[in-house]
Amino acid sequence: MMKKSYAIFLCAALLLGNFALAEEGMWLFNAVPKDKLKARYGFEPTQAWLDHMQRSSVKFGGGSGSFVSPNGLVMTNHHIGAGCINALSTTAKDYMKTGFYAPTQADEVKCPNMTVQFLMGIEDITAKVNAALKDVPATDAARQRTTLNTLQTECGTATKLTCQAVSMYSGAMYFMYKYKPYNDVRLVFAPEYDMAFFGGDPDNFEYPRYDLDVTFLRVYEDSKPVHPEHYFSWSKSGAKKNELVFVSGHPGSTQRLNTVAQLEFIRDIQYPIQIEGQARAIADLIKRSAASEETRRSLERQLFNQQNTAKATKGYYSGLLDKELMAIKAKDENQLRQAFLKDPKLKAQYGDPWKDIADYYKAQRDGNLYATRQYFPYSSGQGAPGGRGGPGAPGGRGGQGAPGGRGGSQAAGAGAPGAFRGALPDLVLMLARAVTEKEKPEAERSATFRDTAAVEQRLFATDQKFDKDADAATLAGTLAEMTKFLPGHPIVAKALNGKTPEQAAKDIIAGTKIDSVEFRKQLYAGGKDGLAGSADSLVVLVRAAEAEGMRVNEEWAKKVTPLEAARTAAETSIAKIRFAVQGFSYPPDANSTLRLSYGSVKGFVEDGLGTVPKGTKLAPFTTMAEAYAYAAKHGNQAPYKLPDSWMNAKGKVNGKVPLDFVSTNDIIGGNSGSPVLNKNAEVVGLIFDGNIQMLPGRFQFGEKMNRAVSVDSRGIIEAARSIYHATALVDEIIGTAAGAAKVDAKKAGK
Repeated sequence: MMKKSYAIFLCAALLLGNFALAEEGMWLFNAVPKDKLKARYGFEPTQAWLDHMQRSSVKFGGGSGSFVSPNGLVMTNHHIGAGCINALSTTAKDYMKTGFYAPTQADEVKCPNMTVQFLMGIEDITAKVNAALKDVPATDAARQRTTLNTLQTECGTATKLTCQAVSMYSGAMYFMYKYKPYNDVRLVFAPEYDMAFFGGDPDNFEYPRYDLDVTFLRVYEDSKPVHPEHYFSWSKSGAKKNELVFVSGHPGSTQRLNTVAQLEFIRDIQYPIQIEGQARAIADLIKRSAASEETRRSLERQLFNQQNTAKATKGYYSGLLDKELMAIKAKDENQLRQAFLKDPKLKAQYGDPWKDIADYYKAQRDGNLYATRQYFPYSSGQGAPGGRGGPGAPGGRGGQGAPGGRGGSQAAGAGAPGAFRGALPDLVLMLARAVTEKEKPEAERSATFRDTAAVEQRLFATDQKFDKDADAATLAGTLAEMTKFLPGHPIVAKALNGKTPEQAAKDIIAGTKIDSVEFRKQLYAGGKDGLAGSADSLVVLVRAAEAEGMRVNEEWAKKVTPLEAARTAAETSIAKIRFAVQGFSYPPDANSTLRLSYGSVKGFVEDGLGTVPKGTKLAPFTTMAEAYAYAAKHGNQAPYKLPDSWMNAKGKVNGKVPLDFVSTNDIIGGNSGSPVLNKNAEVVGLIFDGNIQMLPGRFQFGEKMNRAVSVDSRGIIEAARSIYHATALVDEIIGTAAGAAKVDAKKAGK
């Protein structure tokens, strides 16, 4: 029965079009499809080969990396190491602008607050977890989490390692990942930001690319470099066209096992709201960045993350708008349900989990409840509400991506309304909370408001300055969004009062007196009654939003919260059903654990989603010479400006050397910094991005257009040697003496 159901499902999978499953897979190291690899490429990895791959790979917070020398040298992306590079930079020495190179170990500088995690082992703890949860209801998520936490603690105590209990296949299996953390990580080499992020946001998730997105770090223990038993050696010839390559890294998150009801909700409700909010956040950051060069530098990384997130979300969204992709998901779900319904034991055990999930999302659709809650979240005063949240978008260049939401800003810990943000709205809310909390006994107040004198000092500070134009612009944007997603909402209608969002916002902010210390003291002295009776334009609006947030929160608690446990249990049930039918023939959704993907170095024909004209045949490799030509085409102006180091070395660089390349490897955010390796486990590249067509892979892989974008190993060597004169670094990673022959560009395979 099981074998027959699986055969039916597999047959259907083989009939798919653009989203073919041929090379899909972020595979667990203990479930690599050796038979598929052997059938397609004539290569069957040994256990020793897999162990070497696993033990040479490392993990950063939100990214990947690998050991590339016996002396603890780690390779990752510049954008993974950017936190360290920024932290070490000063006004006098801005390493993001100038780059960094330590010619000796004595010159290497410790990165503040950076940890590299080395995976020591993986233990199957499914039996332990199932035994511990034997009498725990499937809907009791809290007790399940407590059980896993207990096992983690016991593991950490016994091994002195950092242990992480991970659910696979939504609870069908559990594994304990055991990491050794290294906290002494030192910067060795980083190019200029302009070269690591050449092309800027316009070229993010695009191809062709001309980036040197690489950083080298060294891991120390007891003030000495570590000497890992396993590390990746460097390929002398690099990758060739159509060659089999592997990616060993930590993909952050996919949603390929979601039901159709879940995907439709994300498509119809969640993503449109997130996209609007992200666009508004980007506009705000750009405006703030214009204040000064120091402000621009301090916000640079934040702006990049937000732009990366926004572009990724739009890419994911495009996948859900694709009728072919959604048809595949519907067919997949139907095949699984048919196999499930034909098995009486499974049916008796799991009921109808698909209905439980559909009911949960229907409750959020009814009455536009989800959207209303996003714009009118309620905070109890413990901090800023999550507001316009949702999961972060794990974009290619940004590791796991920046938070996807539009949460309220924080005013002295008071929490701001998700609907109406800005310095003045924050102040109104803080005042309202202060009035409410003051009437309670001190022991019952929230921590933020226990010290009345401190609260009053913040409320009535005379040195506060307010930018009413900025608050009016923010309010106008929010009102415009609310008009779109909450049509006819009474609070929005009252705020607009027949005006455009821009004019209404301008009048509301111009009419408030909350920026006056005397006015705030007057309201504070009047207590709740004084606030309730105030006709101040902004006070009226924010107080109405707070009341609406409370109402929506109560409605959510009645209609949605009771369904959450059943939905969680249903997701687990479906995963177990799928596992019973298919076993290890498909990988679990990505969850930042170490995975192996395989593919081939292959160009593609642009389908119109990217920036180059539709129908353009794109070769798998770009070269150093093409980078110079691309910069010249754009007048060598930002974000296409080559650093001075590149311009000064132009005549010395071998222009035929490949700089970047694409492959069909299945990746997602979190794979940033992963090594690309040939079948000899030699470094041929470094993942730093994917093309725009890769992004729908969050929900369904498509080999025809899905491409991972990497820095070529030969480009790294050529740049390090001919441009940055990092001779010692080159010698270490390729294992040759100084003065060794340059990389043979004739073997590029273009």
